Amino acid sequence: GRGGYHWTGAPPPAQVAQIAGEGGADGAGDKGLSPYFKESNGSRANVQPKMKGHREKLIAISRVWHEVETKRKRTILAGQFPRYLFFVIIYLIALHFQKSAEGVFDLRETMRDYFANAQYVDPSSQVTKSFDDIQTVSDVWVWLQNGFIPRFYELYWSNGELKDDYYKTVILQQNRIADGFRLTQRRAKLNQNCILSNRFGNFLPFCYSDLGNDALDGSYDTADFGPYYNKGKYKYQNNFSTGAVDSGYVVEFVSTMNDTIKKIQDLQADRWIDQATRWVRIDFSLVNPSVSMLCQVELVILLPVTGQLVPDFRANVVKTEQYLDATRDYIQIVLEVLVIIGVFMYIIGDIKDMCVHEAGVAGYFSDPWNVLGVMQMLLLLMDAITWLVVITDPMRRDTSTSLGASNAYSSTRDVSSDRVTHGGTSPSLAASVMLLRSYFCIQAITLLAFMLRFLKYMLAVSFLSSLIETLLLLQATLFQFGVIVFVTNTAFAYMGYILFGDAMIEFHTWDQSFYTCFATLLGEGINFAQIYQANPQGAAIFYVPFVVFYSMILLNLVVAVIVEAYQVQQSQRTRPVDGWRQLRDGIFRRLKPMRKYQKGPKGESRFVGEGAAAADDGAPSKHYYDEADNETLYGWLRDMMDWHDPAAALVELSVDDLYNGRNGPAGQPVFVGLRQQGLTRENAEFIFRRFAWCTRWQDPPPAEPEFVDILRELQRQVRILTEAHLLAQQKLDSVMAGQTM
Repeated sequence: GRGGYHWTGAPPPAQVAQIAGEGGADGAGDKGLSPYFKESNGSRANVQPKMKGHREKLIAISRVWHEVETKRKRTILAGQFPRYLFFVIIYLIALHFQKSAEGVFDLRETMRDYFANAQYVDPSSQVTKSFDDIQTVSDVWVWLQNGFIPRFYELYWSNGELKDDYYKTVILQQNRIADGFRLTQRRAKLNQNCILSNRFGNFLPFCYSDLGNDALDGSYDTADFGPYYNKGKYKYQNNFSTGAVDSGYVVEFVSTMNDTIKKIQDLQADRWIDQATRWVRIDFSLVNPSVSMLCQVELVILLPVTGQLVPDFRANVVKTEQYLDATRDYIQIVLEVLVIIGVFMYIIGDIKDMCVHEAGVAGYFSDPWNVLGVMQMLLLLMDAITWLVVITDPMRRDTSTSLGASNAYSSTRDVSSDRVTHGGTSPSLAASVMLLRSYFCIQAITLLAFMLRFLKYMLAVSFLSSLIETLLLLQATLFQFGVIVFVTNTAFAYMGYILFGDAMIEFHTWDQSFYTCFATLLGEGINFAQIYQANPQGAAIFYVPFVVFYSMILLNLVVAVIVEAYQVQQSQRTRPVDGWRQLRDGIFRRLKPMRKYQKGPKGESRFVGEGAAAADDGAPSKHYYDEADNETLYGWLRDMMDWHDPAAALVELSVDDLYNGRNGPAGQPVFVGLRQQGLTRENAEFIFRRFAWCTRWQDPPPAEPEFVDILRELQRQVRILTEAHLLAQQKLDSVMAGQTM
């Protein structure tokens, strides 16, 4: 054989036709060899002989179109990805500057350790306790006088010396108290929004309703109250700029330590906290100039109608100014402006794509990636508007500093009278922190959209696109799975709530029960021993169906569906191309002077420039990068036929059909050839060569009968005719002899 091929000895030599030198449309020399030849390395040669009844190569043109269209989309995505990546990086850096989570967390935990976790000795029991150990109303008053006030009024240095006036209102050497502290409570109305039983109403004829976590739900009391000698001593206040967040019966403490203790004792004597009290809060604000932050510390005690006292520590921290005269803030402003510019550029681009889309606006939104992009831009616009509200927050804008009066006889002033106030009282940061949290919640959803859109650009890489395309095939299935999980998890949550809600905190409310079931599904949450201890009778009723349905049925079903979708994707995927190959080809198509240092893909001739030596077959080698690229092929094939027609998947064309076109039985054009576009037959042959993996040989004509079979059939027919002749002769002889048969 030629070119390193050898005869395998499979068929008789008489059955092999004359070998064509060019192998049909391939034009690759040895590709015209018989399939009964093998390469010297033992692999089957990709060749076919020309047998009697000439066979042509056919190309699945819909497969070619799919390859070209997919590669074009990947090329567009690869070109857009650097711009998108730059936009994401700018956005993430700006968001990091806005958050400043490290300083906020450190200041919050410092206040928690100093006030909530600090221990004190109960004078009556000599037991060491902390804020979290409060169980009775008496514990509240003991903690205020022995645990809170000595730490709030830190009057001495560590060596026992009295502090300077500036530092007498400074906590932990860095945080100055803005304006004393406040003691606030909210109360429930007597015998309203609660039902007294007829049987036990006279046993204890007083009831109070529950007002929720912050005692703002239902009908809370606003009437004056006080001791028997002054029923209107304590009045409800709602004149704060923050509204209901700070409303209640407020007592302010801005005096010295001794006066504060005396005032606390008076409140205790007046039974300021009684059976109507549902919520008590001690709050104060601090200014830390070292980190430019305001901190409102809230020590809350909930008093639900069951008689339990629930301590809760909270700390609201915000920056004193959103933008300071610092290099970091200037960089943040520049980054935020760049993000806004990027958002408007993307919006304009989306509008242009929507207007020029071949299927109109409805067709544009039929692509889930386009829907995701529009949603992402809308979220970014919401982020920008919310951030404008944050930086113009009136709390920070209107918070003012009031300094003590100067001494007329010296250069000093009354430092103890310094105040930082908002609306005439200590700054309340709850509304500002709520606004910030809302802003970052929207940003979290935006980040999710960024992540999903990032997957879109990963489709440009062949070895990453398989998993993403599998997820796209599973869109409807994943939605169905989510619906099933939600419905079943809701049912199990109700089961857990009615079976264990009275004994386990994980099920004490329906929403908590829902999250517990979801966590158990993921491997966390509760186990059988825990629910058995809470309800031995109901444990098996809940646990066995839960495990059987989720672990044995649903999860295995999901795995099966994902595997099936992956197999479907693998059967439909385009020809994988190495990522380095894509990058190399893209670069060297545009950097022509450097092409001489590159070698073409396996199977292609070496790149040679003008005037170089000819190839082995005598024809000049064609430069790989000078051939039609994918965008050119897309232009050739785009208008040839309706590619959305299912019948297009069945069309196979020869070189002549691809060049000249093909008409249907009624004369209507099925496929518009390259000739109508002013292209040459060489272009059609190039498509066959470029997409060789989409071609096959034409089915052979019906096999011609062998000579031996013809001879045997002829002998059989002669024998039949001979026997018929003999029978006819016998009949004729009998008739002539006067005999009847």
